[in-house]
Amino acid sequence: MRAPGIRGRRLRANRACLWASIDLKKGPFRELDATSRALQNAVEGCLPNDAIDGVANGKDDMSIADDATDANRLSRAAAEKIKGIRFCWLITADDGSLRPRPMGRIPRDPDEDEWTLRFITDGNSPKVADIRRDDQVSVVFQHAAEDVYVALTGKASLAEGKPEIRRRWTTAYDSFFPDGPDRSSAIFLTVAVARVELWIRGATPEPFGLRTTIIERDAADGWRLHGG
Repeated sequence: MRAPGIRGRRLRANRACLWASIDLKKGPFRELDATSRALQNAVEGCLPNDAIDGVANGKDDMSIADDATDANRLSRAAAEKIKGIRFCWLITADDGSLRPRPMGRIPRDPDEDEWTLRFITDGNSPKVADIRRDDQVSVVFQHAAEDVYVALTGKASLAEGKPEIRRRWTTAYDSFFPDGPDRSSAIFLTVAVARVELWIRGATPEPFGLRTTIIERDAADGWRLHGG
C-alpha cells in the first residue's frame, strides 16, 4: 500500500489548527461535546507546543527503536484502544481547506485488516464530493479518560454499486435511509489506513505527549516506524 504523498501531508500539516477550532456544541451530535473539548485540550494544554509543531511540520522525532516489533506493537495498541470509541472525525480536503465531520463506524468484514475503516453515508453529500476530487483523508479518534489520541491517514474508496450495498445493508441503517438500499442515495465509504500518528499513555514514549509517534505501512503491507 502506498504511503500518503503531498496531499496526505497537507491534511496532517493543518490538523493541529483544525483540532483547536472544532466545536460540536451546536451540532446534532451532543454526545461528542466531550470529544470536542478533549481535542481542544490536546492542542491547547495537554500536549506541549513542540508536540503540536511536530504534527504540523512532519518531524520524525521518536525515542523508541525503529523496528518491526515496536511498529506492530504500536499498531495493535492503537487498534485496541480505538475499538470501543463510538465516534470519530472524518476529515476531507476541499480546494485547500479541511472539512471535518463526526462519523460513526460500521463493522468491517471478518477477513478484512483491522485498519480498514467503513462508514455508511449519503452519496450526494459534500464529503463524497470531496473524496471524488481527493481520496486522501484523515480520521481522528480520542478517548480523553485514558489519554488516547490517534490520527489516521489513508485512501478513501466509495462502494456505490447496488449489489454491494444490498449485501452490506442491515435494518440498523433504515432509520438513516428509510428508502432502503435500492431507492436511497446511501453508499459505503471505506478508508484503507496507511499512516497512524498516536499518543497513547502506556504505549507511546514517556513523558506522555512530548513527541509524536508515527507508524506507516511498508512495502510488504506491514508496519514500520516513521523515519526508519
